[in-house]
Amino acid sequence: MKPGERDKERKRLALTIWLLLYSFGFISELSAGFKQSQQREELSISDVGFSVMGRTISLAYGRTQDQAYNVFFSDEPIIFEVSLSNGTNQLVPISSKDGRWSNFISVTLYKDSVLIPSNEATLMSVTPEIKSPPNSQTVRDLSLLYPREQIQTDARLKLRGSVRLPVGIYKLELWLNPSRLGDKFPYPNRKIPAIISFEVREVKSRADQLDYYMRQAIRSRWNKEYERALEFLNKMLALNRNSIPAHIELGRLHCDQGKVEEAVRLFEKAIKIIETNADPEHYIVSMRTNPDDAIGFLKGLIHLCKTQPRSGSHSK
Repeated sequence: MKPGERDKERKRLALTIWLLLYSFGFISELSAGFKQSQQREELSISDVGFSVMGRTISLAYGRTQDQAYNVFFSDEPIIFEVSLSNGTNQLVPISSKDGRWSNFISVTLYKDSVLIPSNEATLMSVTPEIKSPPNSQTVRDLSLLYPREQIQTDARLKLRGSVRLPVGIYKLELWLNPSRLGDKFPYPNRKIPAIISFEVREVKSRADQLDYYMRQAIRSRWNKEYERALEFLNKMLALNRNSIPAHIELGRLHCDQGKVEEAVRLFEKAIKIIETNADPEHYIVSMRTNPDDAIGFLKGLIHLCKTQPRSGSHSK
């Protein structure tokens, strides 16, 4: 057989074998396996999480059971926790000569499904970055995110020329563009999104008033403004003398100041209110949302306050 004929014969044989493999499904399985391995590789090296979470305090009264977004009252600062986590097994750069990762976040904001012009909305960091290493290890180089590490900062959303955001339903899309962090960032040319929905509302209803006073009291206590916190809690009790959250927060307020007996009395009163259904406006009772869990939580607060007053571990 001549050399040219041998080549043709080999090609015919190869084609016959390929057709046999294809007819029995082997080729498609090999192709699928190749695609799956590509997908696994893509997922394994792109697991760098970028997320946003509202810095809100849960509504105790004006809450709906299926509420899917955060609620801010109109005179509250609109603050979000923005974080970046490294789920890969490699070092991820979070700093470069152009700046930090938080400098490369772009904002897209919708109000009532209408896009707000990009130059109107700004997001500015209001707290230093906090790096959370795994297993309570020592925080290492702040220019790199080690495997399983996370870094976060609080950022405030503002509209140009406006002190506060108008009332409405919002969707915030944040996009981290890591291309300026260098080629060692997994997929440096791919933007990483983080999306959150939230509502800005006026204080109108009785439930809004109770929630607003509650939030102001909690923030005041966190800032050790105890007299101011007490003023807001008294306003809550003037509206609802059996308010479960007001009694709990009053207990925390006293515990923070070392007044253990008074704190325990208030926690125990909150337990009694839950047991007797004396605060039907509160969502734990009105929605039958695990009163037993709430009572267990309060008993834990009592124990903590007795053993570690002023510790702050019971505070939030």
